[in-house]
Amino acid sequence: MKIIPTIEKYINEITSDGFHRYKSWDNCHQAFNVNKQTEIHSLQLAFYLASWGMYRGSGGLLQKNHFIHKGAVDILFSKDITKLKCNSENEINKKNIEDVIKVKDKLADH
Repeated sequence: MKIIPTIEKYINEITSDGFHRYKSWDNCHQAFNVNKQTEIHSLQLAFYLASWGMYRGSGGLLQKNHFIHKGAVDILFSKDITKLKCNSENEINKKNIEDVIKVKDKLADH
């Protein structure tokens, strides 16, 4: 089996399908790359998690609606997170690792 044609086929399947589940990350990232928080962000986060299997029957999220994510969205839109958002003008660097871990801990506690 030749690896390059296999990889090219895989990437082509993703990029040629406008509705591929891998694009859910792009959609979620784009939705959160704004300054104003809205109710839609909880829905966007819920759909992203669902597309990656986080709403399976064995998990607790299946029994909840998308508003369960409001607290997580509040954390992601808090003022101390702004410097951690990646976009065309900002990339994460080593000096932000402690702050990233703090956000991870806040989200885990939520």
